[in-house]
Amino acid sequence: MDLNSLLPWNWGKLDPKRTQAARKHFDVTGKYDHWHAYCRQQFRRKAPSSSGKLATDGVEVVRLLSNLDAADAKALLLINSEQFSAAKKSIDYADVMRFKGSEFLLPIVDKMLSSSVDEKITGIFGSEYYVHSVVANRTMPAKASKRSFLWHCDRGPKNFLKINMFLDATSDHGGTTEFLDLESSKGFEDAGYTFGVNSRRVSDIAHIARKFGGSVNVIHPQLDAGEAFIFFPSRSLHRGFLPTRGVRHMLSVVLLPCPIHWKKAWETTSATGYHLKTNATFPDNAEVLFSELGLVRDVIGKAA
Repeated sequence: MDLNSLLPWNWGKLDPKRTQAARKHFDVTGKYDHWHAYCRQQFRRKAPSSSGKLATDGVEVVRLLSNLDAADAKALLLINSEQFSAAKKSIDYADVMRFKGSEFLLPIVDKMLSSSVDEKITGIFGSEYYVHSVVANRTMPAKASKRSFLWHCDRGPKNFLKINMFLDATSDHGGTTEFLDLESSKGFEDAGYTFGVNSRRVSDIAHIARKFGGSVNVIHPQLDAGEAFIFFPSRSLHRGFLPTRGVRHMLSVVLLPCPIHWKKAWETTSATGYHLKTNATFPDNAEVLFSELGLVRDVIGKAA
């Protein structure tokens, strides 16, 4: 028996073809690259500079709400939540809040997408954007990390952003999210780890790096209530770091490029409940977004 096969750094299987296929599925076959180009063509504002930690590292911590506003937002979410359901059947420590409607969320999201945050987003996208998903959840302490609490990238187009806002401080519960910077993450994508099967996800990414000589620059922020991570979920490897002594409450918004302002898009998606149903997943073809956003369908395949 080859005892070397039992060593931790041999547990993760690298699969470059699977990773390449996952990237191509949305950006090329699904026309999200063309959708992004089309949105840039429709942009009528001056795009700010895309410099900063978000552009260089792939993740940036931003203050969105005061401590008091964060406490009020948490109370509002809990009052309006009709039920709590497991995020995944195999996970018993993370619940997603379910809401009948999203009207009460608009003032909170409006504060999250302040003028300074708007500049960061439009600077990165070079276009307007819309709220594709709104997800509120709570996470309890647990011993074993699974799925999103193991190192991974989210399946989706290359250029989408997520804002995870904490409604209570890391110091209260011990939870956070760990990230690799974009340079380190790119090495894992090239090696074939990034979009591997869920069962191959690991909690110690350094073991995988040894297989291909990659770098591991872990970012482990401590957040206050009302602070948030804004990051590239499909480009920056990340993992949830489980709470150790309390419950973590978080509100997440997923942002995609858009040809119209996010508030105009919100009118349509809130009426249909679209941004509550998507749960951070994406249509296979970006052309579907025209109808979901209440827009007249246009040709995006020729955009470049």
